[in-house]
Amino acid sequence: AINAAGGLGKGNHKIVVKECKTDFSPQSEIQCAQQAADDTLSIAFVSPLQISGGDAVDKVAQDAGLPVINSNPNTPGALTSPVQFPIAQDVFNIAMCTVMGAKATGAKSVAYGIVSNPGTVASADRAAALAGTNGVTNLGIVQAPLSTTDIAPFLQQAVDLKPELLVASLSPMLMAGWLSGIPNSGYKGASCVTDELAPYQVLVGLGAAAKDLYMVGSYPETTWDYPLLKQFNADAKAEAATGDKAAVVAPGNSPQSILRGWLGTYVLQQAVANVEGDLNRASLFAALNKTTVNFGEGNPIVPIDFSKPNPDPLIARLFNTSTILKVWNVDTKSIDKSKVEPMDASQLK
Repeated sequence: AINAAGGLGKGNHKIVVKECKTDFSPQSEIQCAQQAADDTLSIAFVSPLQISGGDAVDKVAQDAGLPVINSNPNTPGALTSPVQFPIAQDVFNIAMCTVMGAKATGAKSVAYGIVSNPGTVASADRAAALAGTNGVTNLGIVQAPLSTTDIAPFLQQAVDLKPELLVASLSPMLMAGWLSGIPNSGYKGASCVTDELAPYQVLVGLGAAAKDLYMVGSYPETTWDYPLLKQFNADAKAEAATGDKAAVVAPGNSPQSILRGWLGTYVLQQAVANVEGDLNRASLFAALNKTTVNFGEGNPIVPIDFSKPNPDPLIARLFNTSTILKVWNVDTKSIDKSKVEPMDASQLK
């Protein structure tokens, strides 16, 4: 859509998107970052899904002076790195599942199931601490090694703790097994996960068993009615019409990931308008640092001013910490807004 409209910025620069798949492997994430850094024509690393590469991925980008737009900074170095320009947060999702999920369901106890990478462990520890100050008892954190292929034993460990709310943060592959295993685990309470990690086919297949499933996220669903989403869906449809299957906004094709990538280019487009002189990594970096991104009236994503880091030095690069609680609708097989209003994760005590 950007190229069709004449390109980026005053120079009408055409953009080339190069895709690199990580398959949720730390080493693959680092290799993708290095590939982007080594490309002398690259100006940004847009919307990488950093699950476990974390600080190592950030170091590659930082050493190369490569801006990272709309990533998932979830480790100490990345959360303070000057090259990170995220639209929203993921690092508080486990904590927000705890607080917002308990608010929606009335749960008084929680247990966690996570993979044992440093960023997720830190997020779960933060959630456990916040649980207590928000009237929810933490019954335990069950950790599965990154090499795990069978999540069932870890699910049962968490269920055996007898929580009223079950919170999980796993890769999509393990999450599919976790959610599918709940109906046969003896668990009868509510569950909460990050929206992007819950496979749609699994939710549909669970039928009525998914009636108490909540999700947290910082982005609206692609089916919700906002002007910006209409633009996104139109652009995605046009791209899909060219034969790009990755742009097909269908439930089984991770619409949230497609939206996230599109929003990354949306930010890029606004930032390039502020570039002075030639367009390169350095000029884009300078432009990003004076760019305020607006997402349109009524959109739940708040305007972001990249010139104003978060006042908390430990999460300096989290410019937007607003979080939405969603709920799976078993009747319409869709994700709806919950009755709990969006909350600012940085205000949790």
